Amino acid sequence: MAIKISGTTVINDSRNITDVENFGNSDTVYTGDGSSLTGIQAGSTTLTASGAISNGDPVVINSNGTVSTVARTGDSKPSAGTPVTFEDGTVTSGGAVAYHPDSGKFVIAFQDQDDSSKGKALLATVSGNTATFSDPVVFHSATTDEYMDITYVSDGGKIVITYVDSAESSRGRAVVGTVSADGSSISFGPETTFNNNSTGSHAICYHAAKKRIMIAFRNSGNNAYGTAIAGEIDGTTISYNSSYQFKSATTDKVNIVYEPVAERSVIFFKNNLNRGDACTADVDPDNYNSISFGTIYGFNSSTSHQDTGAAYDSDSGKIIIAYKGYSGGNLSRARTVTVSGDTLSFGTASEFDTTDNREDVVVYSALENKVLIAYRDGDDSSKGKIVSGTVTGTAITFSSETIFEDGAAVKISGDYDTATGKILLGYKDEDEANDIGKAVVVNTDGRTTNLTSENYIGIAAAAISDGATGSITIAGGTNTGVTGLSTAKKTFVQRDGTFSTTADIPSVVAGTSISGTKIVVRTFS
Repeated sequence: MAIKISGTTVINDSRNITDVENFGNSDTVYTGDGSSLTGIQAGSTTLTASGAISNGDPVVINSNGTVSTVARTGDSKPSAGTPVTFEDGTVTSGGAVAYHPDSGKFVIAFQDQDDSSKGKALLATVSGNTATFSDPVVFHSATTDEYMDITYVSDGGKIVITYVDSAESSRGRAVVGTVSADGSSISFGPETTFNNNSTGSHAICYHAAKKRIMIAFRNSGNNAYGTAIAGEIDGTTISYNSSYQFKSATTDKVNIVYEPVAERSVIFFKNNLNRGDACTADVDPDNYNSISFGTIYGFNSSTSHQDTGAAYDSDSGKIIIAYKGYSGGNLSRARTVTVSGDTLSFGTASEFDTTDNREDVVVYSALENKVLIAYRDGDDSSKGKIVSGTVTGTAITFSSETIFEDGAAVKISGDYDTATGKILLGYKDEDEANDIGKAVVVNTDGRTTNLTSENYIGIAAAAISDGATGSITIAGGTNTGVTGLSTAKKTFVQRDGTFSTTADIPSVVAGTSISGTKIVVRTFS
């Protein structure tokens, strides 16, 4: 048997030739069955390297025809795009933000003071590091208070907005929003009342295991007791029955987060001694109106507790909370919360800022396996700032800060786009004459990657120095320079140039592994 590369020179494979690809431009014919030839990788091409490339590196094709190793570059601290205005009139609240994955849009709810303080909502479309907005739609046509929250309901793909109806004795209301199939508009069902008394600080989450929304609130009309209620969504209507007290004393600064593994909602609040407390909340599966609460735990002993930002970190399996505590100075702290049944345990508090900050907002980024904390810095003209935190065990380490708003960022809210890995923050800019509503796209990690959904070409078949030519295994070829693969698995290129069986953003298939060190290259998903 003869293996012909080009030309007429014949070399028998008994000579045990290696690196046969280097003979590709000579007039050579190889004879024999090929059993003694090594260094042959089928399906390859020769290209010029821009930057040094190691054997087994995934590579991208550049616009000038050279190839480079897939890599991330830049600063790993958070980055922010340019803020854009979603409401150029006066807003009292900066906007409650939720991501709607079915449409790929964010929903921003806000109070429009220049239009009789009506409650309105709009859709935000994120492209790159900026956002564009739809026209706002009214969900409450009377005076709406600044207290407002929003959540996505995975069963049914709805949005629920909670708010305080200032025109009706400050009752607590909620409304179901439906985003159109084409993602171009949002409409609302009838308004429902979850608290007939005066309502203050409140928050909402979706208890997915029991398929109920849960609302925790300060019942201002009943001694400001901490209260919670469950609701069932039917189409665009919410039905409730009884509410239950989780704290029979003054409460404020209420937040609530769902923990999917323990199947518990966790309520965070400021107690009657102005300290930070937390407890679990669960819904009786046989009676959706019945709520049970776990023991109340203290997590901030400072007597000047402020807002608690909270989000579930699916990588660590913990809730991350951020808050301000005055003991030891104006320190901004964060800590982990582990939920086991109705038991809460807290990691050591870590400081991420030493200034007079307010309104901590926590958003988890599954793309980076980090949490983003947004806040306004009271010691620096209330500028909007962000830091990212990485959880190891029960400890959190933080990046340096990034400014996302040079003006005064107030009433900050945010959520995470599961499709692109972007986070959208909504807020009120008090430095503007009209206290306008703004939004900004932020990234938990500021590094960029040269990998796109289109430019992956293959895997280096040998080390190539900068400016030199070398062999790249392309689609259909088998590369043997990779290590640590999982056999018989679809393998994805990661943004940092590693391989994984889990897709990254962008999702780029490297190929299919046929052993721990061999992969059949693909260049399409």
